[in-house]
Amino acid sequence: MDEKLKRLENESELGYMARLYRSKLELGLSAIEINDIINAELNSKYAPSTTRCNSANYNVGWIEAIDKYANENTNDDYLKELEEKRVEIEKERKKLQATKIEYHRNLRKDSRFELFYENIRDSKDRLPLPEFEDILINDSEEGEYVLSLADIHYGATFESENNIYSREEVKRRFEVLLCRTIKLIQRNNIEKINVLEMGDTIQGMLRISDVSLNDIPVVDSVVEISRLIASFLNELSKYTYVEYRHTMASNHSQNRYLGTKASEMPNEDMERIIGNYIKDLVSNNSRIEIILSDKDYNSFELCGQKILSLHGHQVKSVKNTIKDYSMLHKIWYDIAFVAHFHSGQSMSVGELNGNTKIIVCNSFIGSDPYSDSLKLGAKGICELFKIERNQGITETYTMVLN
Repeated sequence: MDEKLKRLENESELGYMARLYRSKLELGLSAIEINDIINAELNSKYAPSTTRCNSANYNVGWIEAIDKYANENTNDDYLKELEEKRVEIEKERKKLQATKIEYHRNLRKDSRFELFYENIRDSKDRLPLPEFEDILINDSEEGEYVLSLADIHYGATFESENNIYSREEVKRRFEVLLCRTIKLIQRNNIEKINVLEMGDTIQGMLRISDVSLNDIPVVDSVVEISRLIASFLNELSKYTYVEYRHTMASNHSQNRYLGTKASEMPNEDMERIIGNYIKDLVSNNSRIEIILSDKDYNSFELCGQKILSLHGHQVKSVKNTIKDYSMLHKIWYDIAFVAHFHSGQSMSVGELNGNTKIIVCNSFIGSDPYSDSLKLGAKGICELFKIERNQGITETYTMVLN
């Protein structure tokens, strides 16, 4: 044992305890470790709280004794020495207080996150496996298929000029989408389908007007839409392999704490919880692969085509999306899928490796009171795209949901 940890000759038990506690930070030991050392040295069975309280009381008394002695003693050398010791002890106490404050702050933060995830965990069960159908093998290897799923805004409830939207309507639209996608899978012998979830999955609480549209609390929206998407993927997997990519950042799913501005806290985004929740729900289904990026975009390759997908709330010029992100990432993208704008658009912007194209994805929600005020709008739509090597997008299937 280190000599500093041993009881000194003629040192009282309380003095020994107090000395070790004063030196705790310097020795790099915890209160429990200090207590174990004290019990081993004194051959005692003190509880940690006992040694800690005794030491604290002793140290307070010691400081008072030093002050009293200093007031009664006129020797400057003694005064100087005792003052230095008093300052040193006080400094150690402040260090210990600061350490405890930081410790309890982190403990409270961790506890809040743990409680939040426990509440979500308690409300979820892994989805049961469906009765799998035989997957039709496509020997032609002509291409890959991508299904867009953008701007669901789950939780929003409204009636606009040409659209009625609610949680029940979202469920109905998923049933329509599932039925039509299965028909296309069977018609085209699609062996694998790539699903791109493009963000704004919930209506969120971006501004007061958004909160007024919410039918249920945001956390409940997160749980319900996660289960809906997971169930949709589970049903698709009856007929084909599914590769699912979830966009981990969008504007409506942001949490803007204490008046922070848009995208000021990019990691505080409910899309991260939704993506991980979906992954947990289908984790026992070997036909589904969930791919979650740690970025605010997805970058991947299909049929030799380099593909970028993102929500689009940070895009300054849609037509320059491929140029700007290619320069930024030092990758030449052949296809970019962008959501956020609700009305679909397709534009060719080059021909380096086939037809270089930007797809602005249609929204799941369709028109709403805001788009009506702008005299703009579109149906709720999801699209299935076929991508072929050296050509790009060669087929598009539009599925109107309302």
